[in-house]
Amino acid sequence: MLKLAHSKELSRCIRELEQANDVFWHASEKLVEVRNRLLKILEGLTSASEAASKGVPARSPDLAVMRAEAEAGVASLKINRHADGSAEVSVNGRRPIRLRPQLAALLTVIAGAGGNVDDELLGWKTMAEIAAALSINKRGRAVSPGDVPKIVFRLREVSGARARIGS
Repeated sequence: MLKLAHSKELSRCIRELEQANDVFWHASEKLVEVRNRLLKILEGLTSASEAASKGVPARSPDLAVMRAEAEAGVASLKINRHADGSAEVSVNGRRPIRLRPQLAALLTVIAGAGGNVDDELLGWKTMAEIAAALSINKRGRAVSPGDVPKIVFRLREVSGARARIGS
């Protein structure tokens, strides 16, 4: 009787192990699939970084690569200001995009040194600090702290639209 009880329990354990093995097998297949997708994204990031180091403008990537780059951060930023206040801007070695004076000034302010910082990253600047810096650069009316989010939105719109069309 004792052997029969152990035999049933042993059979049950074997079935559970087989089921768990199937689950792990499917999970490992999914992990390989996700790993391969991540490798493709990393290849795109690596080629952009290599191009940036060689000074060759890289083609704008697809939206997924752009999002991955945004998560990873900017490796290089070149801002070439013009006499009229506009600028040619290249991020991570991509083709430069032209920014209007106000947007060029905003990018220069937020990418520049200063602000509250306690690590190697760029310092945070308050809306008032950004508005004050933009008011110095702007001819005409002063920029208020409430205007800053609208200007940031325009910068995101312009840079995102131009990157998607490969300008």
